[in-house]
Amino acid sequence: MALSAERRSARIAHLVDSARTLVRESGDAGFSMTQLATRAGVSPATPYNLAGSKGEIMRLVVRREFEDFDARLGRIRHASPVAELLDATALVVTHYSADPQFYRGLFRATLGMEASEIHDQMLAQGRAFWAGFVRDAVAAGELEAFIAVQPLTDFLLRIIGVTTQSWLAENWSGTRFALEMAHGIRLGVAAVAAAPVRLRLVAEIAELGAQIEHDLPASPTHTAVAATR
Repeated sequence: MALSAERRSARIAHLVDSARTLVRESGDAGFSMTQLATRAGVSPATPYNLAGSKGEIMRLVVRREFEDFDARLGRIRHASPVAELLDATALVVTHYSADPQFYRGLFRATLGMEASEIHDQMLAQGRAFWAGFVRDAVAAGELEAFIAVQPLTDFLLRIIGVTTQSWLAENWSGTRFALEMAHGIRLGVAAVAAAPVRLRLVAEIAELGAQIEHDLPASPTHTAVAATR
């Protein structure tokens, strides 16, 4: 007997939940479809029957991530398009910090054997998602009219990606992660912001930079120099 659409969706959602658990526990996406079936408590054939392949399972995991993030962002009221972009990057920190083991595994998966497929999907969805913020900010006159949307979007995504990878690799505190993300994204946006927005961002950049500098541990070089004075 064929599954109803509702029941099929529920079973696929359960597989996605199980895949997330395996990524969280193993620290990567190297699990097999047999391991996924065991974790989900289903027959070895079920993941293939419902999703077709491991690649499709990971595609659904990534899609779930963007859907959940978009839903959370939709519950926040924004003062302007640039404010929405900044709020979205702040939410990245909150979202990732809530489940660091999963995101450490997901990011590591982009470096593994299946990296190309997972990375390409995350990049494609990320570019479309973040380009909307940039496009709205240009249309509202908050970013300079000469801005090419996609190159700026890609630049901001690199800021977000490198900051997130640094948080994971260097075990930054949640506070450090939030400060670095807020500081970095404002530096990127301020370079192409219209004058009134730029003035506000520059003031915020100065304040965030001071907080980061205050919270950073002294480097060995600086400590040695101070000791000789």
